[in-house]
Amino acid sequence: MHKLRVVLAGVIATVVAVTGGVGPAGAAESDPVVPTISLVSNSQYSWSSPIGIRGNATPALPAGAEISVRRTGPQPGSEVTLPTVRAGANGTFVVSEPGLQAAGEVTYTVSYAGNDVLGAATASRTIRITKTDLSMNVDPYIAYGSYNATSRFSIQLGGPHKPGQVVEVYADPFGNDLPPKLIKRVEMPANGQTFVSVTATRSVGLTVNFLGTEQFNAKSRRAWIYTTIPASLAVTRQYKTANLGTVSYAHFRKTVNPYFTTTMSTKPNCRQQLQFEVHSGGQWKKWKNVDASLNSAGKSYYTLTGTHSTGVFYRVRAAYIPGISLDNVNYTTYTPYRYFTFTK
Repeated sequence: MHKLRVVLAGVIATVVAVTGGVGPAGAAESDPVVPTISLVSNSQYSWSSPIGIRGNATPALPAGAEISVRRTGPQPGSEVTLPTVRAGANGTFVVSEPGLQAAGEVTYTVSYAGNDVLGAATASRTIRITKTDLSMNVDPYIAYGSYNATSRFSIQLGGPHKPGQVVEVYADPFGNDLPPKLIKRVEMPANGQTFVSVTATRSVGLTVNFLGTEQFNAKSRRAWIYTTIPASLAVTRQYKTANLGTVSYAHFRKTVNPYFTTTMSTKPNCRQQLQFEVHSGGQWKKWKNVDASLNSAGKSYYTLTGTHSTGVFYRVRAAYIPGISLDNVNYTTYTPYRYFTFTK
């Protein structure tokens, strides 16, 4: 009986020793390692460019690991869940998307759920989506028109053409007395072309504004209409008018002072300039300029006094010149030359 008790005590001691050695060691499992995910891409893309983000993790993700992808932006408050991507054989992965069709800031967030060895991990990458420029041409760039004439301009917006591309045209008459005026606002048609016609009695600067969209930057172009004024010059007191060669000349007695009447449709109390030339040495040369005021009816009168030489050929024209004429709202305008000479 004593021997049996000794044997049983030995068995129990052995069981206790074995249990005590294995139990605590098996219960102390290590925590999963949390991988660090890195995302690499360009800092910005244009709205139409495909987006590519390359990802990797340390430690590497197992091949075939699923990574969920979420994007916020570019519109404020928008959030999109993208298709799940899988890690390749080397643990890297790629997130890609076609052009986003709008500009703004977007943030891509990738998430790995973890496994028995690796813990869950998340990483984000913020990218700027930029607008692009459209070409815009205004033709003609400069137009020359007579008083009250209509000039037509073509406006061509480069592609791609999308709904909502709006162009505004402002006309700004020369001078300080009239403000710019919106003369056309149009959503561009599918071919990107529109036309605008402007009837002007003074020179006009045109500003053509493309207002921009979510994809394209705003753009502005300028064009000009340079408008001449009605102007005429009459010569009187000649005793006859006759051709010398193919040119019509007013013939004056040397004792008579020619009388010139200028008529211009411009602001009251402006000035006009009479430009006299003399024919000498086989060519026309400047003789003198005379500035004369226009009355409220747009007329000025000038008498050419002095001693008049016979056998000499002269010509004269009236000119409206911005600045010299005391305003600058029209383009430089000349009347046709009037030719004259003196005889005994």
